[in-house]
Amino acid sequence: MKRSFANWLRAIADCGVLRVTFDSDELVDAWELGLINASPVAGNDNALDFRLTDAGRRAVAGQVR
Repeated sequence: MKRSFANWLRAIADCGVLRVTFDSDELVDAWELGLINASPVAGNDNALDFRLTDAGRRAVAGQVR
C-alpha cells in the first residue's frame, strides 16, 4: 500500500521523528515544499530521520482527521 502525502505528514506528526531507509516521492515532495526536514542517521548511510517543520505542523493541524 502506498501512503499518500497527507498520510506521511500525519505519521511524522504522530511519531515526532520518522526514520526511513527507502525512497518515497511523497517525502521528497514534502521536503521540497519545506514541510519536513531530513537529516542523515549516524552510522547508517541508507537512513534519514524526518521531522515536521513549523509549516508542516501548521499543514497537519489544518487537516481534518
